[in-house]
Amino acid sequence: MRQLGIAVGIALAALGARPADAMLFELVAQGTVTAVNASPLGGLVSVGDPFTVTALLDSSVLGVPTGGNVTEYAGSVVAIDVIVGAATGTLLSPLPADVTNDGLVGDEFSLGGFVTYGGANETTILGLRDSAGTVFSDGSFPTSLDLADFDAGSFVVFQSPLEQVFGDITSLTYTPAEAPIPEPSTALLLGLGLGGLATRCRAYPSSAP
Repeated sequence: MRQLGIAVGIALAALGARPADAMLFELVAQGTVTAVNASPLGGLVSVGDPFTVTALLDSSVLGVPTGGNVTEYAGSVVAIDVIVGAATGTLLSPLPADVTNDGLVGDEFSLGGFVTYGGANETTILGLRDSAGTVFSDGSFPTSLDLADFDAGSFVVFQSPLEQVFGDITSLTYTPAEAPIPEPSTALLLGLGLGGLATRCRAYPSSAP
């Protein structure tokens, strides 16, 4: 019994040292294409076309300063799906989400990656500008995002400076995608509790006939 108490104490200490339970969030940004410069997506996209970008993000990722004025949220982008005009795309490989502050216009938050559109792999980025610099001020990835918290939202697909598609974000939703994922220490505590209960039951068998 003494050993079980020691093990529970160690597990509680480990639980206190771990971050909050990981949570995945689904970000959906919608808007309209505002400019097409020698589109990298061929004739599938035109000015005025709608776009929808759906991204799955891990909000447990903490921002890490990478030098200068950039804070990087490496590993926060889990998945991205894009519909723009007649083109559809799926994430091939993510780029680290980051926040850049140039000291003049507040924070510029961007996320995206290399997205494959029917075999063509194009860089696709969502950008949100927060001139107040408050949304990401504590380094944690927000568990709520509202387009009203930002001054502007942008969407871009590009292959080179001469081949680009631009759009403005007009709608943004950010909702939990699934229940929290228990931390390993939480599972350990549960296992220890069940193990202790089973040991106690064996030590005191039922007296029922």
